[in-house]
Amino acid sequence: MSSTTPQSRPTTLPSDSSAAEPLSTMSARARWSIYLLLIALASGQVLGKILAVNSVSVIDAEKTLRADFQNELKYLYAQAADTSEDQKLYATALREEFGIDAATLIKKEADRAALLGLKQKASRKWPLENRRGNWDDRKLNYTTAELLAQVRQEIRKQRPFLSGNDRSRWLTVRSLVEKGTYEIDEITKWESSWDTIDMVSHRNANGDMRLYSSKPPLMATIIAGEYWVLHTLTGWTLGDHPFELGRIMLVTFNLLPLIIGWVVFAKLVDEWGASDWGRIAAVATICLATMMTTFSAALTNHLWAFVCGILTIYDASRIWRGSKNPLYFAGAGFWSTMLFTNELPAASLAAGLFLLLAAVDLRRTLIFGVPAALLVLAAFFGTNYLAHVTLRPAYSHGAGDVDDKDLASTTEENWYKYNYKREYDGREVKSYWSDREKMNPVDLGESSKLVYAWHALFGHHGNFSLTPILLLAIPGMYWMARAIPREQRYYGWLITGVSLICLGFYLFAMNQRQRNYGGPISAFRQLLWIHPLWLLAAVPSFDWAARSTRRQVFVAVLLAWSMVSVTYPTWNPWVQNWIWNLYELAGWPRMSG
Repeated sequence: MSSTTPQSRPTTLPSDSSAAEPLSTMSARARWSIYLLLIALASGQVLGKILAVNSVSVIDAEKTLRADFQNELKYLYAQAADTSEDQKLYATALREEFGIDAATLIKKEADRAALLGLKQKASRKWPLENRRGNWDDRKLNYTTAELLAQVRQEIRKQRPFLSGNDRSRWLTVRSLVEKGTYEIDEITKWESSWDTIDMVSHRNANGDMRLYSSKPPLMATIIAGEYWVLHTLTGWTLGDHPFELGRIMLVTFNLLPLIIGWVVFAKLVDEWGASDWGRIAAVATICLATMMTTFSAALTNHLWAFVCGILTIYDASRIWRGSKNPLYFAGAGFWSTMLFTNELPAASLAAGLFLLLAAVDLRRTLIFGVPAALLVLAAFFGTNYLAHVTLRPAYSHGAGDVDDKDLASTTEENWYKYNYKREYDGREVKSYWSDREKMNPVDLGESSKLVYAWHALFGHHGNFSLTPILLLAIPGMYWMARAIPREQRYYGWLITGVSLICLGFYLFAMNQRQRNYGGPISAFRQLLWIHPLWLLAAVPSFDWAARSTRRQVFVAVLLAWSMVSVTYPTWNPWVQNWIWNLYELAGWPRMSG
């Protein structure tokens, strides 16, 4: 289109005497040139994050960590009393981790002095020293053997899969293709770098106790399809070529969906917006200033939910504008249910959407939308049954973040409480979720609902403190709900209701164990899926800002602040954000319980 007048019907804005000049003078082609440039920039940024795990600096960091651990073991071996139990433990770790015979390290007293001198040469804290300090601060009781076991486990973790969270899904992907089963025992028990805390244990169809990922298996099943193709063509496995195969599949299942989501978001914004500046600012925000970019280097359900939400609203908006195309009804049903399978509280959006679509065209909603939704539900519960021989998701069986007293029946088997033998070192391992004393405090949860709500919204993991550009959604929802075009008015009602329900659910309906921030992590990930929906609601706010230079500067500051939070975790989302670290530096309390 070359017309300088937008084809859409813009959102109703509050009266403003400052609107002396036309807000939209660019052609659609010119705007889309800018949108595509922003999408290209964001795509390059995401691809860089995905490939950064392969970078020499990251691999060198891994080597440095192991070198520090080796030096620390040598120092502690030399420092420990001869023939003491601790010295034996350090000698065992040196032999098993690095192939070093500790008996050859000290042949004369000068050798001991040289090893003790390693401490003075160290330029940073060593791994055991770091972990010991962490446990001492938490006043935990532990032995040298327990300390060594914990650090050795942490040292072994490989960089392509950045946390137990995404390794949990990758384990299922590997097991499906390499072992032909959803059971992950044969990998996690035998391969030291493939551990995860996000797994459960229960009896399989034959009555044997087995380990499984605690994540819903639908996503892993879909990804396993591409892995099977790559494995068949190359003969590689994620065990021997984790960097290469892992990066290829992250491009397929993270980057490509994000690009689709950004393009569809830009199309909606271009239709709903009333100003060139506002439209461009909204697209810049979705591309460069949401935490989803941060999570693009990991395999998570949040990214798929992020994109599914955008696709859902696009198809629904076509229907609300009067389209009778069956594909839009099927798409709205499919994508809203996919969103639900990735984020269960998004059931509120699916339910509200059904009512609004039915109000427009009940017959097509039932004939085309409902079957598409049922197809997704069949895949979700079907793969769950194949994996666990039950329709109930793994996390409903005692849920690792729920106390036993919260179970519907105290006699019900808790899949999160188990022990298993690790074959690669012969250790008996207890489930992370059943050993509260060793759990990270951020997994234990906030004791106060109000403190939790504060930190989830405006504190160290706050949606609005980390990415304050989202604040524009608050007045935007009000303006959107009063819009003249029906699709925008319906959307304003929908997103307002969904926001209130989900905020109430996440912030006030959880018990203490569930009131956590998702582990050591750069954002409150439970609400990431709703961020693009808030930004769509913020379109009137962006247009409001377009009417004044001062307002534009204000929005630019919010955008810049948000980009700082997004880029602060350079390539790994499973690290604490800058506000949490500021709390630590200032000595402020980060947890209430």
